[in-house]
Amino acid sequence: VDYRFFAFIILVLVALIIFIIIYTRKDIVVKKRVVSLGKNKDGSARMRIVVTVVNKGFHRLSNVMVLDSVPGAAEVPKQFGTAEPTSISKKGTGSSLIWRIQNLGAGEERLFSYVANSKRRLHQRIVLPKAHARYKKGNRDVVVSSSGLQFFGG
Repeated sequence: VDYRFFAFIILVLVALIIFIIIYTRKDIVVKKRVVSLGKNKDGSARMRIVVTVVNKGFHRLSNVMVLDSVPGAAEVPKQFGTAEPTSISKKGTGSSLIWRIQNLGAGEERLFSYVANSKRRLHQRIVLPKAHARYKKGNRDVVVSSSGLQFFGG
């Protein structure tokens, strides 16, 4: 019995599976978290929010756009960590913060932090939307999202 044909079929299937995994794999991981939660003098919530972007891929990525939204229940952030957003825009439902990363090397991590003052009291439910990163992989646009945050302040 000649097994070369079956070996060839298995080899083609393995190569196809590897190609699909590499092609559909997201190179970037986005995480959003609240690293400190406090109370302002008026009882409203004060949150330090950190968005982390990590290139898990094997190649440098160019022109990565990081977008985070602040809900309408919070003021437009004015305090930022090491990198200020490239643009801040006020929308009807809140504010958008956009950071642009020219080059993100393989394995490189970037942190973007800001302070958001909520108009809600600390003991009320606070919902923060997902953060997103957009980049090009070949000829297609890829969008990666963090998980959203929802918590009760206490």
